[in-house]
Amino acid sequence: ALLSAQYDGEVALLDESFGELLDHLRARGLDRSTLVVFVADHGEEFHEHGGFDHGRTLYQELVRVPLLVRLPAGAGGGRRLRGLARQIDVLPTVLAVLGVERPAYLPGRVLVDGGLPADETMMETQLGRPALTGVVAGRWKAVWGGTTRPGGERIELYDLGADPGERQNLAEGRPVVVGYARQTAARLRLGRASQEPAAETTVVDPDTERRLRALGYVDAGAR
Repeated sequence: ALLSAQYDGEVALLDESFGELLDHLRARGLDRSTLVVFVADHGEEFHEHGGFDHGRTLYQELVRVPLLVRLPAGAGGGRRLRGLARQIDVLPTVLAVLGVERPAYLPGRVLVDGGLPADETMMETQLGRPALTGVVAGRWKAVWGGTTRPGGERIELYDLGADPGERQNLAEGRPVVVGYARQTAARLRLGRASQEPAAETTVVDPDTERRLRALGYVDAGAR
């Protein structure tokens, strides 16, 4: 309860600071010509499903984050898009608003000018044990990881419409839905791989690695 309350306090402080930024833009007459995007990279887990911190599971408290966009001159204000707005949609949307040409390899959808959010998406984490893959398609969310040996794989399936807190695992009784989720993940991976440019190798210095590890962005067991 204490950690959750402290986190709520940090959220309140951030909300106040963000409000001050908007006031600053308004006071200088810049609010009508400025594109404002507010997005989080991840949530935090406070034992809702027995875990703490972030990066090791794919429950909603970690992957469902705020995304607020205010267009210049208030265009299109007050709309709430239905569907799955994703973090990979942010950059294509910003480029479209600014009139900047989008690189062909850039994934994601444009969420303005009639663009629609995705109706399915995939997520992954490599930090936990086991590494996990998740798919959201419509109201269904499937998460799996581990080995394919009998009893070695962890499979979860939730109906987010009826069970947004992800309390009732329906995987055992819905094998067809789980199979569809696996096929969706394979298809999305293939599409993503075909768009990505050749990867570049980056050497991380020991001090940066230490700080990333302390923040939970690098698995303590990884080398």
